Amino acid sequence: MPNQRLELLDYETESCEEVREETLDMYLASGWFRMGSVMHITRSVQTGETVLPVEWMRYDVPKVALSRSNRKLIRKNSGFSITMGPYRVTKPLLELYFKYYVSIPFEIFPFLDDAVNEKGSRIFESYVIQIYDGEKLIAAGHIDKGKDSVAAIKNFYDPEYKKYSPGKFLMLLTYLYCLKKGIRWFYPGYVIPGYPKFDYKLFMDKNATEVYSIEDNDWASYYDVHEQ
Repeated sequence: MPNQRLELLDYETESCEEVREETLDMYLASGWFRMGSVMHITRSVQTGETVLPVEWMRYDVPKVALSRSNRKLIRKNSGFSITMGPYRVTKPLLELYFKYYVSIPFEIFPFLDDAVNEKGSRIFESYVIQIYDGEKLIAAGHIDKGKDSVAAIKNFYDPEYKKYSPGKFLMLLTYLYCLKKGIRWFYPGYVIPGYPKFDYKLFMDKNATEVYSIEDNDWASYYDVHEQ
């Protein structure tokens, strides 16, 4: 399957010197998200000749009820070790990202510093969740932390471990971190109606999912929006 390029349309960016705690909460609650070292908001994307709307989404963490399949996935990955610490570029992360980049059937940034900008990670309070099989790094998730919110910036993994659903497992680990720390909002990014490659972000619990309306400057239940 050939790579499918997504082009951002109708978007704005803002450069920031420092985005921490309540400032990040405010940006995320207003539909803004990090791209490299800047904040941006996107209303639509184009793939080929097709223009599709963007729906920014978030989980209301205390309302999430993990399904039996999600709990099974956590148990399936229980033999791996997990670390979390401040984001730093390392050789294992670079090598892992390259493995991921060449394995996927759609277009992403070819270099880790474009996808997860180290300068940006100094502007934001950034952490990396790393999953190991013994001493081998097999998956990594980059997050930014606010006071009452966490944004998932980039997850990537070794394609040899695809059967363990490492992308979803990293999302579950981020959710569990929010739950442990009493953080209410988990922002995985956006989904695109009509472009199912991003629908995996909705897997945890659609009943606890909200989507953002730029026109109304407000969030609404995912089911309320899609029933309309």
